[in-house]
Amino acid sequence: MTKGKNMNNLEKSILHTLSFFSAQDLAVSLLELHNLLIRVSKDQQPARVGELRDALSGLVPGKVASQAGLFTLPNRPDLFERRHFTYINTMKLFQKANRWATFLRHIPYVRAVCISGSTAQMNSSDESDIDLFIIVEPKRIFLARVLVSLYFQLLGMRRHADKVVERFCLNHYIICDLVILEDRNHYTAMLYSSFLTLFGRSYVEEFWKANLFWIQKYFLQAELPSSHVFEKAESPQSIAQKVLEIIFRPISGILERLTGFYQRNRIHESEYVTVSVNQLSFHPDSKGQRILSKYQHIAGQL
Repeated sequence: MTKGKNMNNLEKSILHTLSFFSAQDLAVSLLELHNLLIRVSKDQQPARVGELRDALSGLVPGKVASQAGLFTLPNRPDLFERRHFTYINTMKLFQKANRWATFLRHIPYVRAVCISGSTAQMNSSDESDIDLFIIVEPKRIFLARVLVSLYFQLLGMRRHADKVVERFCLNHYIICDLVILEDRNHYTAMLYSSFLTLFGRSYVEEFWKANLFWIQKYFLQAELPSSHVFEKAESPQSIAQKVLEIIFRPISGILERLTGFYQRNRIHESEYVTVSVNQLSFHPDSKGQRILSKYQHIAGQL
């Protein structure tokens, strides 16, 4: 078997992908490896699952570790046991999201909601929150955020300050059909490729198709995951939402301007905080940048 510079692109992709997920303390399955295989060459061709399996079995000893259908780098055997724990913990968060977050389909101007982040990757620790990615009606993003925040605040389930564990993190809102123009990298491409749709699948697919061209520059054969686990995934707008939007219609424009003025003055934009009429994104701790830095360090030692 070839080593180092003589490895073919598929072998390099496998090791880079395992490095990327090792940086997130995550062992991956063969299907996850296939769907999030990192591109290492511009003209690289997609690989079938069977080709991946053969490449994994043929890599030189000491390059890849496997156990019970999971794969990681050989210096991270701890990730196998951790993955079993995080899988079980994620199921608990799925139940909570399905019970409470699907109610957002009744909230005016909310068109789709996805589970994102570590929960969508089945990698939730006992300290994890539940990240939500929320698609809203154009020209109503600020009003929609206020209504969503109010809902979770009344439930006592909104993440804030040191109240994190098993709470909902409302850190990303976009309008329908938005093409992401900034912050394109392996980490954000992975987030958008790992969405699990709670409801509004058609809107999520539109977002996915609009951004696939740059996502596949990072992940060779990225696919939007199925959301069959959530029964409301394909649900259209509810009757209650339509009625509420009719009621709000005469004052919705004024409310949007007022809530927008308040939020723009209260939120301090930074490199990882975006506040606009098209997108509200709050990632001030720059978790993605830390993971990318760690990934580059691990990949540099291959």
